[in-house]
Amino acid sequence: MGQIVYNGTPIKIADFVVAQADSITNHLFREGVSFTMFIEGHDDKGRSLSRSMWMSPQIPIEFVYVDYETTKIPRDLFNEQVRRVTEDGMLFFGDDVPVPWEFSDADTVEVIPE
Repeated sequence: MGQIVYNGTPIKIADFVVAQADSITNHLFREGVSFTMFIEGHDDKGRSLSRSMWMSPQIPIEFVYVDYETTKIPRDLFNEQVRRVTEDGMLFFGDDVPVPWEFSDADTVEVIPE
């Protein structure tokens, strides 16, 4: 189990996801592309969370691998994810990661109390 440390906040995720995020982020930063990454993970107390992060070279990010072996990322998966980020500006990691917002054409907005 590895983690992404985003602006000082650790997010625990599987090493495979760390490797994907690492390779894609580095590739896109070299191309001058910033993007939004949605990711499911766990905080340092083990609580499940879903987080959206603005990925930009100006924001400190660290990809941490713990007791890992070299991760093999299928080239077609990498290319597909890069294509999606290039077209949509967003990258999703996790099972059915929900988008935390969506646009509505309705004249009214339903507010759900917490």
